[in-house]
Amino acid sequence: AAHELHGSPKDGESAALEARRTTETCKAFTYASDFGLAGDGKVDDYPALQAAIDSAASNDDCGGTVILPKGNFLTKTSLTIPGGVTVRGQGYGSSPLAISFDSGGSVIGYCGTQYAVVITGHSASLENVAVYDWRYPVGEYCDSVKA
Repeated sequence: AAHELHGSPKDGESAALEARRTTETCKAFTYASDFGLAGDGKVDDYPALQAAIDSAASNDDCGGTVILPKGNFLTKTSLTIPGGVTVRGQGYGSSPLAISFDSGGSVIGYCGTQYAVVITGHSASLENVAVYDWRYPVGEYCDSVKA
């Protein structure tokens, strides 16, 4: 069943999400792009990605699917996907082993010493997204992290 979304923005939500909340009928998706993603592989997108995931997890009316746009999303902190949430990307080409980072897919590039993504609970998933240990730019911080 469709539900109208009303109310003021939650922490981390953009003006675009606020407009969607007040003018559209719920379609069971949370759009990660509404949370201020850079997607350039340089800016740490962890805060925006985790805010989108948390928003989907708390949205009882609309379900828990986060739509991740095309881009290279650098994270320096482990993402946590709780039960009931699916993060769905735009694919990664013919093979995650032969990915071209500028080919228009969805890539989470992790720069840290823990797990890139932690999935907790039942019915949580990550779909059509490539996850890589991010070592770019060469000679910078992420290139020197030992996982």
